[in-house]
Amino acid sequence: MKNDISAGAALDDMIAEAELGHSVYITRVHNLFENNPHGIDLKLVLDFAGGMASRSFPVRLPLPSELSHNQAELVHEYLCAVIYNLISTYGGSTLTFFRPLGISGLDELLDSAAAEFYSEKSKKERQGYGRCLNVAERTADALDGLAPGTVRFVFQKKDADGISNSHLIQMAVDTPETAGDAGSVIDRLKDLPERLSGKTILGLDIGGSDIKAVLAMDGRIIAYKEYDWFPARFTVSRQLADPVLLIARWARIRAAVEKTGLLQANEFIELRDLLDEVSSAEVSDEKLEMAVLEAEKRFCESANAPLPGLDAVGLCFPDVVVKNKIVGGEVYKTRGIRNNPAIEYEKDFRTLTDLDLRLAEFCIKTPDGAVVRNTNDGPMASFTSAVERAFSGEQEVNKGVFAHTLGTELGTGWLTAAAELPTIPLEVYNYVIDLGSRKERRYQSDDPRSLNNFNTGIPGTLQKYTSQSGVFRLAVKYFPEQRPDLYAELYNKGFIENKDNGEILICQNPRDMRKPLLEHLMALPEREGEDGVCGEIFREIGEYLAVTWDETRRILAPLAADRVLFGRLVKNPVCFRLMQEGAKRIAGDLQLVVADDESAWTPLMRQLRDDGRYTVAQFAQAVGAVYYALL
Repeated sequence: MKNDISAGAALDDMIAEAELGHSVYITRVHNLFENNPHGIDLKLVLDFAGGMASRSFPVRLPLPSELSHNQAELVHEYLCAVIYNLISTYGGSTLTFFRPLGISGLDELLDSAAAEFYSEKSKKERQGYGRCLNVAERTADALDGLAPGTVRFVFQKKDADGISNSHLIQMAVDTPETAGDAGSVIDRLKDLPERLSGKTILGLDIGGSDIKAVLAMDGRIIAYKEYDWFPARFTVSRQLADPVLLIARWARIRAAVEKTGLLQANEFIELRDLLDEVSSAEVSDEKLEMAVLEAEKRFCESANAPLPGLDAVGLCFPDVVVKNKIVGGEVYKTRGIRNNPAIEYEKDFRTLTDLDLRLAEFCIKTPDGAVVRNTNDGPMASFTSAVERAFSGEQEVNKGVFAHTLGTELGTGWLTAAAELPTIPLEVYNYVIDLGSRKERRYQSDDPRSLNNFNTGIPGTLQKYTSQSGVFRLAVKYFPEQRPDLYAELYNKGFIENKDNGEILICQNPRDMRKPLLEHLMALPEREGEDGVCGEIFREIGEYLAVTWDETRRILAPLAADRVLFGRLVKNPVCFRLMQEGAKRIAGDLQLVVADDESAWTPLMRQLRDDGRYTVAQFAQAVGAVYYALL
């Protein structure tokens, strides 16, 4: 870098660290480039769909002509990551590079980065970074009410000297002045629990490893339902929709039986017990459907009336959701369907897109139609936390809530200080946070040692850092050398296996071992001690969360400073405390807050807390989905 030996040396040090297998966090590269006095200032302007205004994001790069070959490769990867993280957050329809003219090699650098996104290709042909454009285009179509396939994402370059700052909308900073009146979150959400009176609502939390359902009637939980699945194995979208619809059928008849059961009729008590017996996760689809069919038949015959519908269904689904429609289609859960050569994916995926319409069949019809409200699991987490905190009267919630779910993958939700969930993809689990760790790139994505994204193949994304895959990766990275006894235990207990080609896989047959493996690894810090490698695994997860915090602040600038965490990875208090310790190593002012029993304030959530069979960490979002249906 021109006249800046220290910056050039620092970049070379990062490259050397990357080759040794160490992480090179994107935040560290940001800081290096932004503090380079001889860098180039760009503005990346992203045009949004749905009538949202454009936003401008400043980016500083070193002079291309002064870079060595290895340095140029890292800068190229960095620029791709910056673009990818922005589009994964906001979607959009056009990205414009406003750049100074006459900089040797700059246009070539911008063109080479844009080419990585395959904007001119079809959705099916796009690979790698280009997969985020598929989500952006589907989101834009949904927001603008256009036919699927209408929007085509565009990259373009313009002269930065030919536009004034008045034409650029700078990155929005969420403040009370722009986000809404003081107290807006509490005012808008605190009364939701009272509105449950007289209503029967199903709340569904649909995840990558399981589905959790809460059936609420007149302000109390009358039934819970768990359902284990492995959607990445599915080959058509119907396989994703059918279990959700079967659970809705179960909830409808369970609610009908409960209402009649208040009369203490023995037959209806028998039906209630029959339906409760199939509420566990181990029950097969066949047994569940047989119980539902029998209960429906006997109820209608005895009551001499059709089944009453639910008042509403609220749900969260692990994909991009816009206006209650599932529009992403590029997640791990749909990988098997995307890769099925026997179907036309875009057409088949619409079966899942319209899940809300199919769920409406189990609801009471109103003049405005049936009430089914769907969102992503990340926004549901932020909404759930906000409702509980608003009900408690906590004033800090008026800054909004930024939340993550740590389970099969990382979910992210942002409820703003205006008590709104922005209609953006917010696919933070796709963020590139690590430009290093080159050794772990050589493994194929299903190998737990790999840091390559399951969906895109892109290395260094959060999918392999903060979710269960991150825990798996760190265990098989560190155990062979530091704790070979614990590594052997993973084989002996049937969690992992070797293939003939040298790959390692998480065992999936005859039983999916992902959840048992995670439970095993989460128990190790307490069993083996926190100071060794078992504790360090979860401290590193905390580091990754701190980098995520810094990157989301840079891109979104939420007023909420802390991060509320939901999911399986934080239900163990020892593991959560270790994550907090690790986060402090990167960001001393980051506050990680766990959604546990102490965060239960509404009557419905406290009923869950006091149930004894389930925990807040397990079913909180299903309860939140009940409240979400009331909006």
